[in-house]
Amino acid sequence: DLAKYIFNHAMAMPIIQNPEINVKSNEELSDEEKDKLSDMIHRHFGLEVQKSIIMSTYKRNYQILLFLIGLFLITLSNLGFILKMSTIHELFLIFGWVAVWELIYDGLFTNYKAKIKRKRYKKLSNVKINYIK
Repeated sequence: DLAKYIFNHAMAMPIIQNPEINVKSNEELSDEEKDKLSDMIHRHFGLEVQKSIIMSTYKRNYQILLFLIGLFLITLSNLGFILKMSTIHELFLIFGWVAVWELIYDGLFTNYKAKIKRKRYKKLSNVKINYIK
């Protein structure tokens, strides 16, 4: 897939460097064809930016829900006088901390990778395209 190829090469470049795409054609392209091709490339990567923003919104909502569930389970486990059985107390405590840890892990590692990808997609949505015969 051409978009994956372009994106993978952009990921290999330093973030401060602005990528350029060179399109080599055996025939001379008209200005209209060049504009259409440029618009297709810019629009594709622009849509990837929008998808990334939508996915991060869903992910953030999931993380908030996960945090609240974890907090609820930890709080419930600390209400030892209500829970007579120590096994249930321990299970709530473990599941609560696992839920909170998932939130921390996603925040530190997964979100960071998504932000890097989004920055690359933003650069590619405004990439300079050179046409070479």
